Amino acid sequence: MRHSLRHGFHQGWDLHPAQLPSRFATVYAFLLDGMEDMLARLRAWRDRTPGPGGILVEPATVRALLARVRRAVECGAVTEQEARAGTGLDTAELRIR
Repeated sequence: MRHSLRHGFHQGWDLHPAQLPSRFATVYAFLLDGMEDMLARLRAWRDRTPGPGGILVEPATVRALLARVRRAVECGAVTEQEARAGTGLDTAELRIR
């Protein structure tokens, strides 16, 4: 399951209700892995300053980071308030496609 998530396959095929707890735990762990760094990079982008490691974030990376944060918010791994506090972005900015 983690292998599939790493390669961009976010949809799975659970055949039995007993598989759901392990799927939820894996998805949450996958989305939370590196979340603080992602939030810091988005905050740096918003502030137009270099992010962690002194690197500026490009627009394509911002879209990918926002998509991952949105996925975490939508599945409940992170609250919208945590995402807003971590990035400094408002709700509308978090939903930019």
